Amino acid sequence: NTGEHLRFFGSWGDSDGKFIEITGLAVDQTGKIFVLDGEKNNVQVFTNKGVFIRKFNINNPSDSQLFGAIS
Repeated sequence: NTGEHLRFFGSWGDSDGKFIEITGLAVDQTGKIFVLDGEKNNVQVFTNKGVFIRKFNINNPSDSQLFGAIS
């Protein structure tokens, strides 16, 4: 990749696929994108095209081991 912008997805808000405070981001080996929203205390999972798949709640958004466990 040359660092060029490929796509964007999501926007501000409280529903699925939207964010209030993005505090972390990870991509797994299959290309799934994990976005940690520290305000909503959840992780939303997207395809590599930015399509919402699911979300799960977390108890401690500052847990430094979170992204090691899901990536």
